[in-house]
Amino acid sequence: MLKLGDKNQILNFANTNGRRNDLINAYTIYMNILNESFESGIYIWDRFPNSLGQFHFYSRALEESKDVFQQHGPYDYICKKLELPEYREAFHNMDKEKIIQLEGGNDFIKKLDNGVEDRSRHYTSTLTKIGFIHEDRQLSSVGKLFISESDPVRNDFEKLLPIDKINLLLLRQGLKIRVYTDDYQKYYSPIMLLLYILFKNEKVNAKDLFTLLNTITPYFPFDYKEISDSFSKDNVRDVIQKYEKLFIAEPLVEGKRLEKEEFYKKFSNNKTSKDQHIYFDFYNKLLDFVTDPADSTYSQLEELFEDKYKKNVLNNTFGQKKKFLEFNVSDYNEFIDVNYDSNILSLDSFNSNFYIKFFNSKRNKDIHDYKDMLKRFTRATGIIEINNGVVNLAYRDVWIEYFKYVDFDGLIFNTDTKNSAAEYEYSVDSVFYKDVTINKIFDITDEQMNDIIESIKNKLSIDSVESIKKNLVNRNDILFKEFINSEFPLKKTMSILNMFSDRSNDKEIKKIVGSEAGVPTIYEYMIGIAWYHISNKEYDVFSSFNLTMNANFLPETHAGGGAGDIVVKYNDNTLMLEVTLMNKNAQKRGEWEPVLRHATNLTIDEHPKKVRTLFIADELDENTINIWRAVASVPMKSTTGKKDYAENLIIMPFTTAEIITLMNRNIDENKIFTSIDSSYSQLKSNFNSNWRNDIINSF
Repeated sequence: MLKLGDKNQILNFANTNGRRNDLINAYTIYMNILNESFESGIYIWDRFPNSLGQFHFYSRALEESKDVFQQHGPYDYICKKLELPEYREAFHNMDKEKIIQLEGGNDFIKKLDNGVEDRSRHYTSTLTKIGFIHEDRQLSSVGKLFISESDPVRNDFEKLLPIDKINLLLLRQGLKIRVYTDDYQKYYSPIMLLLYILFKNEKVNAKDLFTLLNTITPYFPFDYKEISDSFSKDNVRDVIQKYEKLFIAEPLVEGKRLEKEEFYKKFSNNKTSKDQHIYFDFYNKLLDFVTDPADSTYSQLEELFEDKYKKNVLNNTFGQKKKFLEFNVSDYNEFIDVNYDSNILSLDSFNSNFYIKFFNSKRNKDIHDYKDMLKRFTRATGIIEINNGVVNLAYRDVWIEYFKYVDFDGLIFNTDTKNSAAEYEYSVDSVFYKDVTINKIFDITDEQMNDIIESIKNKLSIDSVESIKKNLVNRNDILFKEFINSEFPLKKTMSILNMFSDRSNDKEIKKIVGSEAGVPTIYEYMIGIAWYHISNKEYDVFSSFNLTMNANFLPETHAGGGAGDIVVKYNDNTLMLEVTLMNKNAQKRGEWEPVLRHATNLTIDEHPKKVRTLFIADELDENTINIWRAVASVPMKSTTGKKDYAENLIIMPFTTAEIITLMNRNIDENKIFTSIDSSYSQLKSNFNSNWRNDIINSF
């Protein structure tokens, strides 16, 4: 759950030790570990010596995220100690007293608690905040759905949206998040406010939006309509400054210079008194400059910051340890322009703004650090587009009609009771932990939803619900193709694919692609884009990807285990691309069965259309690909419960280098298919399905 201990604490979706850029990938990894090791009862969620569960979780998290967690000194120390028989025995017997008696035992316990188990708690705390797990780390029903191969039940409006299961579940959970005060008397919904702002404003500044969403606290409810209007009136910073003044217990008198005694009294909270004279000197010289901007007053201010010690003191106090005023300018006019966002270069409310800058140093640093996590979460819902520092609502014309029926009063800021809040945040039967549609969250009736859909049909001049979805999907596909042509043209795509063979390029690949997803997911994404360049036939490129993308068409997480990675549906045939970065040895264990299963089931499901599967990896295991080749002569039975068989199954392996060669030589899908079919047609045979019975019966 999300509860702020005091008015200065801010909204954070992930603790400092639990933050990672591949947000959705992290959710999936952590919940899979909890599901496999804790739901089954193998471990209980507790710290040593009550359980080895939190140690086990951390071990698995490191194993599953080697590219993310590269430094883990305390864990390495623990593992080194566990190589010693006496440590290993005492640890697995959960004998804390015995460990303490061993050489280095106290350090072992300290590093285990602060460096290993605490990180497990931090990593999973995010999942409790969004309702995917309970406080005891048991998965909620919606958490189980998130990692399963099942799909959520969608209402008729949700069926219109061309977003996938992961997008939808994140959207629903985001809308249910409440940020409570410490006494549970008030709460605030940041995602509700975000959507209201985008409902009323077509485009908003990303920095202003996410700074504002993280600045707001349930301790000080605010007029959400005024907040929204500030974006259209271009006075968001004024509203933020107005809001920040609510944190001042006693408002400062404006229009007069503070005397030294008064200044020292006001500016003393948790600050060392030895530096107060520096703050006071800065206050006076800054006020002189703001009152009379000129070369002389600017020189006095600049001279103050030329003193190295004073500069460090002021940056630490007012800039969250960073430079908060830029002096690398040509004159004082440029200084004012460059530092406008500092909020302390105007006479209007100067004393209050200076005070806020002083006391909100840590809070503002936290806002800066944590707002990016909120941005990543909202973008992963698939309905929030963020491009070039501008935020807008995807499928806006559809959402506009929906939001006309939503009463936002009570959804953004509201009051509550401790019992009611506890029921909402802790009860296993709470809607917070259940899979419910957005209608229930927004309190929209079925009748209202039907009216909304009729309004959308009229707005888009479309006569059926099915056509609305088709219209949105087609629009998405057009935009996605434009995105590929602009951001990933042929030469750039080949250049990126060339980089995957060297895993030291992982960081650079993420930077070039602009995604923080796992590199295997990005590889899958780039192979799908490569096929778009190879293919001359028209197909729905966007829908061919079985991975979660955000509203900016960038990958978030890879496909689940129930279907192929990429499925290209042409009018007369179907192609499946199975993609992996696993090395040759890992392919034997991790790819042999899933690829065969996916190819078999898709061939049966798409019959009578011809189906081909291309397996693409950086390197290939010869035994695995030869077995797949041999399977072409054997009928394969469906694994979905059907009694049907797939004949002449085609699984053709390619390396990344070979895909790049095809692109370089401008070889299209027709030539590729012709060559594959010519080879695989030779493997057709009258296979005797009763061969085993014939042998048994001969005895």
